[in-house]
Amino acid sequence: MSIGLPVYNGERFITEALDSVMAQTFEDFELLISDNASTDATGSIAASFAERDQRVRHLRHAETKGATWNFNTVFGEATGDLFVWLAHDDAWEPDFLERCVEAFDRDAGVVLAFSNTSYVDEDTEPAGSREYPMRTNSERVSERLWDVLMVWHDCLPVFGVIRRSALAETGLIGPYAFGDHLLLAELCLLGRFEIFDDHLFRSRLHPGQSIQQFNVWVDHHAYGNWFTESTSGRPPLPMWQMLGDLLRAVWRARPGLPETAGCLAAIGRWTIRYRRLLLKDLGILGRYWWRRPRARR
Repeated sequence: MSIGLPVYNGERFITEALDSVMAQTFEDFELLISDNASTDATGSIAASFAERDQRVRHLRHAETKGATWNFNTVFGEATGDLFVWLAHDDAWEPDFLERCVEAFDRDAGVVLAFSNTSYVDEDTEPAGSREYPMRTNSERVSERLWDVLMVWHDCLPVFGVIRRSALAETGLIGPYAFGDHLLLAELCLLGRFEIFDDHLFRSRLHPGQSIQQFNVWVDHHAYGNWFTESTSGRPPLPMWQMLGDLLRAVWRARPGLPETAGCLAAIGRWTIRYRRLLLKDLGILGRYWWRRPRARR
């Protein structure tokens, strides 16, 4: 089991996250803390845990390269057959890992195990909960994909325990606002999710988290800039990139003709829901083309 904790300037909450890892009843893990050139006390906190426990590795990077790079890099350093990301501001109940591992032991068709979520605020006071009424444990690929794309959820199942072999077949976290949504879609095409009724995952709500800073319906490009430090100069078309990635994922999965038709129907319905953002991307592309020097047209 490998745990990847990508972090940038997380001194306020990272100790609580790390304490929750150390308190797990399942103890056979490696913990990789990928420090994205933090400028606060994150590095010293991570180093102190690494000094006390040989299961912990502190990976200190010299420069900040964006959240997508950090999430995907820590997976590349992992060696376990199972992998799980943990955000520096979230935490687990003590039996979270044990329950997830048991799900994989019971069923070879499971690619992701997670639980319902309890929310806490910046002072770790209760702030609500979320359940996931999705058919992600269905034998039908099209039902799984439809619910991942169309049932409103916060993509937190991406922080579930994932079978490494399945995760390696995906594009990992994409460099745009819906990259975690795409990853869940790719994974559900490869196998089933088991999500427990118990609330074993604690997600923290606070002003500093990305979902509070950016509203994808207002400016999904600003959210994308948080994920990547890319400055290619080309117009970002994140929604069209995700649409293409979804279609390619279905093609790679090859679930058979009837299920492929159901998957394409789900993607079609997704384009209707997000048509405003898809059109916004086209508008940006049009303005970019029009403003290019005439000699380059």
